[in-house]
Amino acid sequence: MGPNFWEPGGSDPIHKCDERVSNTCTDETDGCCGVIPCTYCIEWNPETGETVYSIADFATNSWAATIAGAAWLGFWERNYETGECEFVVTLDGVEIYRKSCYEGQSCRDSSDSAGATIGEVSGVISWTKYENRPLQYVQDEETNCTVHFCDDCECAAECVCVTITEPNGTETKGEICDTAYDCEPPLWAGTVGAFELSIALGRDEYGRCIITGTVGEEEAEPVLFPGCADASATITLYDGTTIEVTAKKCSCISEEIIYPCECANDEDLNGFGSFGVREGSAGPCDLEYTSSSGNGTTGKPTANIAWIDAEDDCVITLSYLHKLTAFPPDCMSTDPDVLSKRLVFVKKGGSGVTPNIDNGIVQENDWYVVVYAATTDTILGVFYDYDICCQNETPENAATSHFVWVRFPGVILGDASYTVGMYSQNNADTYGNCGYDRPTPVP
Repeated sequence: MGPNFWEPGGSDPIHKCDERVSNTCTDETDGCCGVIPCTYCIEWNPETGETVYSIADFATNSWAATIAGAAWLGFWERNYETGECEFVVTLDGVEIYRKSCYEGQSCRDSSDSAGATIGEVSGVISWTKYENRPLQYVQDEETNCTVHFCDDCECAAECVCVTITEPNGTETKGEICDTAYDCEPPLWAGTVGAFELSIALGRDEYGRCIITGTVGEEEAEPVLFPGCADASATITLYDGTTIEVTAKKCSCISEEIIYPCECANDEDLNGFGSFGVREGSAGPCDLEYTSSSGNGTTGKPTANIAWIDAEDDCVITLSYLHKLTAFPPDCMSTDPDVLSKRLVFVKKGGSGVTPNIDNGIVQENDWYVVVYAATTDTILGVFYDYDICCQNETPENAATSHFVWVRFPGVILGDASYTVGMYSQNNADTYGNCGYDRPTPVP
């Protein structure tokens, strides 16, 4: 069961919101620890570039995270020579940190930092124990039973992330933290931009979690706030201003930002073009569409593609209508409805669910291509198989990521199957083409 001091009622009991018991008879910590943190916040501070954040949850026998494209792993093990328990951190399989209990390391909080190199960039990587705010139990007025403060929540976030959107579209982001005593429900308060803001966690007549927001002198209507330490909700003020409130976990900045090299900077579109090569044929059945720019080059979705709604997806729309209609009948159907097509190349920007695609196949930063009817949002096909060439890519630094080409085999256009893709001739000339030459344009 472990030492008396961390048992309930002991001098230093387990923190219910950020620690758990580890059975030392198992291999979770190589027999080293009785109590361990649930989560570590990971922070990468490169010498050049922006700070990147990630989250490492415990699973099986280690804490694991991906940060700036690198695999971070933290775990406990006994030194095979001395028998001492040591906390070890590796980055992409290379050990960057090792410290024993005798050197001051702790099972309950192994927070520390180490120098590291990711790609060709040096910096410091830190890991910090993630802590939530415990919620006190309350007496139910009807039953007089001891119950959770609201819902079945044991914990709430110490801070919340806030996005305020005014009716004119102006957006302000920030965070506010708990200002209440531990024996009181959380009251997150502070300044976000020009707004003096407080958000109180409460309990409605059904025992559900609610929040009530106050901006200046205006108190908004309460809204449900489900999810406990992962809760989120939107408060609407009388003038239409919305306040999006999300429980903070490690950072209010996206935990992991890997810039798609093909959408990272406008210079990558110099010499940019698209191509299509009919599979099993050549000559007049090939197509070429060249452009120096395209919709979605800033990483925002194209407005008329309604179901691609993730704001950080990179979307490029290309119409092949004028090229397809020029094909002879023996290469392509002459039916106008068959010939009318729009190809949409998408690099998925986040980990959320995107409608109408197989989210088991398309993960964050994966490509897919959608074939639409040229004049409607009718989907004629979605294709997932692709290969890609990115040269000099360092995901944590978009400026050094260079798109060369992406291609999809087996895309059905009318009566034929094509390999379609996009190609940057300038980047191929500068950084190399990964062994694939741009198809010759059709006259």
